[in-house]
Amino acid sequence: MDRVGPCLCGGTATVRHTRAPVVLMHNRGTSSRDMYQDAAREVAHELGEAVDFAVSAGIARASIIVDPGMASPNGPCTRTT
Repeated sequence: MDRVGPCLCGGTATVRHTRAPVVLMHNRGTSSRDMYQDAAREVAHELGEAVDFAVSAGIARASIIVDPGMASPNGPCTRTT
């Protein structure tokens, strides 16, 4: 899973050994090729792949929190205040 792997590189050993919680956030990007056909299904699938990747890297499933990011637009964070 190319979107998740780079985000976890270097941190997996720390999370694995400390059993610290890790938040896997959904972030597809902002280009037109990244648009959804079925947002809920695609986000669930991509987060499932992220969880599978994290578990295969030795992170305990109980330590994983998933954030679908559905309350905010995909892309860079924006301040409204």
